[in-house]
Amino acid sequence: MNAPAVNATQAVATTTTITISYADSLSGIYSSSIATNNIAVSNGATVTGANLSGNVATYTITAPAASWSASTQGSYAISLGASPARDIAGNAVASLTGSFLVQTTPPSPTFSFGTAGTVTNAVETITLLFSNPVTGLTLSDISTAGSTGSFSLSNLQGSGASYTFQAAPQSQGSTTLQISLTSGSVTDAAGNTGSSSDSANYTIDTKSPAVPTVTARTT
Repeated sequence: MNAPAVNATQAVATTTTITISYADSLSGIYSSSIATNNIAVSNGATVTGANLSGNVATYTITAPAASWSASTQGSYAISLGASPARDIAGNAVASLTGSFLVQTTPPSPTFSFGTAGTVTNAVETITLLFSNPVTGLTLSDISTAGSTGSFSLSNLQGSGASYTFQAAPQSQGSTTLQISLTSGSVTDAAGNTGSSSDSANYTIDTKSPAVPTVTARTT
């Protein structure tokens, strides 16, 4: 079964297609048995078209709402319908399972800092959350170009929708940290790429060590 995900490029569309390759090397698939009720789809989606080419059937799936973006997001299960496909000998398909993903909103990132306000003499931990689970994130996708002062990024950890990393100031004094994520750097399971985003400004005050005071005593 080939059931491609429905992503942001199909947000306003009302249909998608899946294909099923029926294996029957002895007699072949009975073409008249190919119909919309061969399969059933969950979440209120309906099968509105069916055609056969060789042993490969293509089914048209219509969204349960006015568009895919207005429909339930997530996994749509595919199962045997009321009248499964048959081969020329009359044998019906005994089992069929599959699914396709509907995710029409690209993943959006949100940054948060570990400590509110101004941090003194500290490496700051930043949390990066995505609205959808993603893959492909690396430290090179994250920039501090909008900051005042220089920062070193390290220790990227996490997976799916939640990540953390650290930013260390490379100079003494008060600096403003701003984090940016490059557009298109991550991808969700439906093939949507992430948008760019900038964090709010965050102040880090790294003070120089105090010079000790030496008091001379005379005797």
